[in-house]
Amino acid sequence: MRILMWTYLALALIMAPLPALANQLTAESFSAMPMISQPTISPDGKHIAAILNSDGKSLITISPFGSEDTWVVAGLEEEKFRVDSIDWASNDRILASISQPKNLSAYGRKIRVRIPALFSISIDGKSNIELKRKGRPSHEFDIYRMAPRLLTTLPKDKDHILVELADPRDNYYSSVFKVNINNGKFEKYLPNSLRIFSWGVDRKGQVRLAFGRDRDPESRKVHVYFRQDNDADWDQVASFDSFKEDSFYPIQYEEESHSLIAFSNRELGKDAIWRYDLAKGEFTELVGEAPGQLDVESALYVRHEDTLELVGFSYIDNFVENRYFDKNSDAEDRQITSLFRKQGLYAHMTSRDESGDRNIYYAVSDNSPGKYYLFDRKAKSLSFWYSKYPQLENQPLQKVEPFTFSARDGMQLHGYLTRPTNVTDAPLVVFPHGGPAARDTQYFDPWVQMFVNSGFAVLQVNYRGSSGYGEDYMTAGYKEWGKAIQDDVMDAVTWVENQKLANTKKSCIVGSSFGGYIALVAGFKTPEKFNCIVSLSGISDIRSMISYDLTRGFNKYYEEMVGNIHSAEDSKDIQANSPINFVDSFESPVLLIHGKADTRVSYHQSRELADKLSSAGKDVKLTLFDHGTHHFNEAGNRLAAMKEVNEFLERHLKK
Repeated sequence: MRILMWTYLALALIMAPLPALANQLTAESFSAMPMISQPTISPDGKHIAAILNSDGKSLITISPFGSEDTWVVAGLEEEKFRVDSIDWASNDRILASISQPKNLSAYGRKIRVRIPALFSISIDGKSNIELKRKGRPSHEFDIYRMAPRLLTTLPKDKDHILVELADPRDNYYSSVFKVNINNGKFEKYLPNSLRIFSWGVDRKGQVRLAFGRDRDPESRKVHVYFRQDNDADWDQVASFDSFKEDSFYPIQYEEESHSLIAFSNRELGKDAIWRYDLAKGEFTELVGEAPGQLDVESALYVRHEDTLELVGFSYIDNFVENRYFDKNSDAEDRQITSLFRKQGLYAHMTSRDESGDRNIYYAVSDNSPGKYYLFDRKAKSLSFWYSKYPQLENQPLQKVEPFTFSARDGMQLHGYLTRPTNVTDAPLVVFPHGGPAARDTQYFDPWVQMFVNSGFAVLQVNYRGSSGYGEDYMTAGYKEWGKAIQDDVMDAVTWVENQKLANTKKSCIVGSSFGGYIALVAGFKTPEKFNCIVSLSGISDIRSMISYDLTRGFNKYYEEMVGNIHSAEDSKDIQANSPINFVDSFESPVLLIHGKADTRVSYHQSRELADKLSSAGKDVKLTLFDHGTHHFNEAGNRLAAMKEVNEFLERHLKK
């Protein structure tokens, strides 16, 4: 991998929304990658690091806080490389996680994975060090297993960080290394004798928490460990099987109460934050929960000097909502977000410096692309910084309407409908999300807005199995691939039809990943319902997918969520809901798009289905991208994919 370096290269970036250009939006207008993403403020609040997409390349930029000046410190030379995340190691250096897809041999077969690499980069762009442990791998798959992943920075030691990687000396379970960010030197920090697969740190950066596998390879139990300090032995404080017992995921140790703060679905039937008293060995207090049956999505932390404090949590109620435990912080956040609400925008804080005086807010709505604002408490200023999609600012985009409906078995489900202005009979594009353990939101979505701009109504369904709505909502989707989940999508179409909100007689179904699977299932289970089928990175053969993922080690959860391919009963069900077995039932034209660099769903899923559909005399087109990823998050591939999908829909819905 080659990293291109620049120092103080001035960029001509658009600093304000573009003027409206009504009726000139095309697929190209929506296909651009976000211009700016993941902006994060340095600990001292003086600089902002961000990922910039420009001319098809991913760049890492630095800006003085509050300034329009921007310089690039690193960029990727080839399209197959991707900047996944950036973090501040100190005020002078940033950490960049960069990955590339690669075919590797594992357990007698070739598998495709993304190989991460970790770089330490100075903010002047003059020093770039790959943090890579020396030594030759014993097996080809070690290239993936032994790649370092950031565990934590060390507030009192600006020259070092902690990383975790699979060490052969610990039987390839996760081990912790201390790494010098100035010269790349690795030092073993913490061995692994307990089958640990993930570590956790306390507020001071000490490794105090760990999650381990059971010694029985067939067990799904997770063991939770804690230690009093760096010299103490590990104590097992809990064990659970998340499919059969209450979950228990500690996120912080609270020294003053000798307690763990943990995510758990106990009692409430949804993910919330609880306090677990280590001395008593029991939960003692509910720390925070989202309204109704909504799950807490993530914890909010801030750093005060050398201490990382848990200050609140976030959840999604159509849009992200932050809640703070401190009343003053919560009041200030509500005051700022209310200013955005008056402009029709939903905002939440995404980054802050150690003092808390400088913050970045992300503001967005359903019909306005996301943009970043800088808040300076001392200067009492809130100013626009960059838009993620400047070419779409002040353009005629459409509102997204949330709705609730009843499935055929009475379960209450949620979804979104987006329609062209003042049109009630627009052709319908059904657009199910991937996952299935994911969800759609009311946020601006370039794909949705592209479809609506072409004159189509867009239906999104948070079918059973979707996340964010509590335990019952998600578990209702277990082993319902192609069955109740599929019925939910079709029941939403019926709801739209009964409400006369779109023309369901002219409709296509478009999905990506698991959403692509839903689209393909519709192709053989309800062949008369849709004028066309589009699958992007979709699944056509469940058994083949599970077998492939078993090779990669994802073997603990399929039995509960999908089925056991070694069970005669489950195998029969899996075969009955795999589109590749029913190509003769397809009636509508099918478009399959897949990236050869997809490390989540093998592109063979689309290629083999295309071959079978073609042999059966069906109307099918297959498009493969050599460097295409699972989400087509590369500018050229995304443009080509979006144009092809849009043209396919127009051809079959406007004739």
